[in-house]
Amino acid sequence: MHSKMTDEIFKLYRNHFLPAYSDFVVLSQSKPQQILIEESNTLSHLAQAFNEKLEPEKRTENLNKAHNHIIRATLDLHKLIFALLKENLDKFVHDDRLRLGFNKPDSDVLKDFSAFIQKGRDARKTEVNSIGNNPLRAIVEYEEANHIGFNLYLTLDIFKSTKATYFLKKHALKEIAIAFIIGCVSSYVAGNLPDVIGKISYVAGKISEEISTINHKPAPPKRNSSPPIRNH
Repeated sequence: MHSKMTDEIFKLYRNHFLPAYSDFVVLSQSKPQQILIEESNTLSHLAQAFNEKLEPEKRTENLNKAHNHIIRATLDLHKLIFALLKENLDKFVHDDRLRLGFNKPDSDVLKDFSAFIQKGRDARKTEVNSIGNNPLRAIVEYEEANHIGFNLYLTLDIFKSTKATYFLKKHALKEIAIAFIIGCVSSYVAGNLPDVIGKISYVAGKISEEISTINHKPAPPKRNSSPPIRNH
């Protein structure tokens, strides 16, 4: 049995399902159970569509079911990919320190992330509006959204981001420590102001006495530099 529907199923599988499945496995390091079930259902119905023991109507029915399963599996994959990309990007894009880890200007990072989110929303609207009618359009829009997200994610240097965060935290801790010391000193001075003033006055007085003593100390007698006169 060979038909236009069969060709479409295989094109969907090769051109849309497999690339999305590969991207998801790389991104999540796991294989989604529900997607595997949908793939298995697709292959089962496809096999029945080529079962010569079935009536032509049943074979066509199985072919349509196979098509629906591969569409559903591909759409679900792209939505899972979008959710994973958003989750991974959110924590870096929305943190001023972690955002330093992207190897591109800050303004471009925010611009690309905004485009990724907006494209995902558009894809979701298309999916809802195209239920039962041209679902491939929604798949293509999800692919475009995830392409933007992946390109942004690939510019992220985790080591660079972590290093920048470390230095910024270190600098912030220094500032906090300095502020704490100044606060403690200020609190002590404010709480013991009379005592502090008294000690300062005492020290100032002692210094003044020492200076006065030095100024009034009698000068040592001058030596006669002329040689003594000898009597002959």
